[in-house]
Amino acid sequence: MRGGLPARQLARPPGEITTAEQWVAGALGALLTIDGAELERITQTAFADGRVVTAREETLAPDSPPPTALFLHRPVPDELAAPITLTVVGEGDGWLAIDKPSGLATMPRGSYVARSAVVQARRQFGNDAIIPAHRLDRLTSGVLLLVTDPARRAEIQGWFARGLVTKHYRAWSVPGPVALADGDWHDIRLRLARKDGTLPTLIVPGEPNTHTRVRVIATSEHWQWELIPVTGRTHQLRATLAHLGAPICGDPLYPVVAPTDDPRWVSGLGLRSCSLVTPEFQVSVP
Repeated sequence: MRGGLPARQLARPPGEITTAEQWVAGALGALLTIDGAELERITQTAFADGRVVTAREETLAPDSPPPTALFLHRPVPDELAAPITLTVVGEGDGWLAIDKPSGLATMPRGSYVARSAVVQARRQFGNDAIIPAHRLDRLTSGVLLLVTDPARRAEIQGWFARGLVTKHYRAWSVPGPVALADGDWHDIRLRLARKDGTLPTLIVPGEPNTHTRVRVIATSEHWQWELIPVTGRTHQLRATLAHLGAPICGDPLYPVVAPTDDPRWVSGLGLRSCSLVTPEFQVSVP
């Protein structure tokens, strides 16, 4: 682990391998389907940057004898000039809760690697074992629970899988249906699906597979909602409010997908995870 990120093990290429450079070139050539000067450049850069290591994180040179297992630290595409300081809102036996900013991914993925809560938490708290107990959309802010002790990982993640955690969210939207602005709780059951596994999430006919409790708590230019997702589908809250005619402020996906250069893709979604109530503890943010 380096900088909060694990190295990737490279499979040993077939044939005779006498140096670490041959191993890396053969593995990367197969993985990236490249050869020639481009493969040579990427291989040499990996060694020059000290990113080729053994299982013990010992740095290898191009002419090093091949180890039992070889690992590569991939370059971080979005390394930050300065770290993001995470605000801790709760801490206990094997867990840590932070107030995740909007625009910060939960897990390192794609172009959001350093700009992820897990990587920043591992760096800030010096604990490479940190993983998320659940996930928040990148644009959603608020309470995110992290597991700090591997011994409690299955137990805490299991609370979410078994529906033992109550999540409360706050949302700000354009004005919605007047019938919902009565201050009472309303149960919204919809069937959500993603076409070919891609976003946005769609409302489709059929047996409901989501259940969301909604309540309007303020009406003005923008409505303020309290939301409790009883189920936990991808973009459930965002798709549900858009379906009700009250899309969340700053949402680049619902009801219409915004162009890729729209600033709403960066941050500013009017959706906040306000509290988590687990079998052991409760954490919240304003």
